[in-house]
Amino acid sequence: MTVRTAGTDSHAPVPARLATLALALLCIGSAASITASHDWGAWEYAQLALARDDPAPENRTGVDGHLPAAWLRVDGTGIDLPVAALEDTAPDDYYLTHDLWGERNSLGCPFMDRRSLPGSRHIMVFGHRVGWTNQMFTPLWNSYEQYRFDELGDAVWEMPGAEAERLHPLCAVRVDAYFAPIQRFSWDSDDAFRAWLAELAEAASARSSEWEVLVEDAERALTLVTCAEANGRSSTRTIVVFVAGEEEGAHRSEFTEP
Repeated sequence: MTVRTAGTDSHAPVPARLATLALALLCIGSAASITASHDWGAWEYAQLALARDDPAPENRTGVDGHLPAAWLRVDGTGIDLPVAALEDTAPDDYYLTHDLWGERNSLGCPFMDRRSLPGSRHIMVFGHRVGWTNQMFTPLWNSYEQYRFDELGDAVWEMPGAEAERLHPLCAVRVDAYFAPIQRFSWDSDDAFRAWLAELAEAASARSSEWEVLVEDAERALTLVTCAEANGRSSTRTIVVFVAGEEEGAHRSEFTEP
């Protein structure tokens, strides 16, 4: 099996294990009790969220001037968090045990799959489920149930210096940790991309009542992944797929490089 690197024309083979590794690693430590480490990490991210509205650019980058690769908000949840990108030399599970600033923290930091980039056609982001709290991606854990999915609002994806993009909930499903269909990052055509989305939506346990229209207009997909169980050894994941059409991207981001 080969995997193309998102955002490039590379056909270099990638070991098949990389296609399942991130999903398999996601639940490490995610059901740990709320500790001082968790509380401090949550406070730091909350402060960073507040700082994004600061008129002084130098105050919007957080501790040590570290700028996230992107910012994610999901309406209808408490998710309003920075998203990290893995360095080339970092292990795949680095941000499961480190915060945005590289400090060890069991809360971790939401992070992008190594095979996708902030501007990729398919962006996949992982975040911990932290027991029964409202921290990190915990609000998404049962979105595979239709009533909970219907409560989700849009996802807003912001990259530094770029327009914020609004993506609509398409579908959600509970899957095995090694679920392969979601781990695709390149397509030969728009039709192939939309056919992939249609297959996901048709097989999902929860989906938008307008999923066919959303798929028909889709230009980009954002997948959020978290544990479906709170035991810290979960073998299942909840994946929630959002899509944006050609007309999305409503406003200029205030989250810019200083």
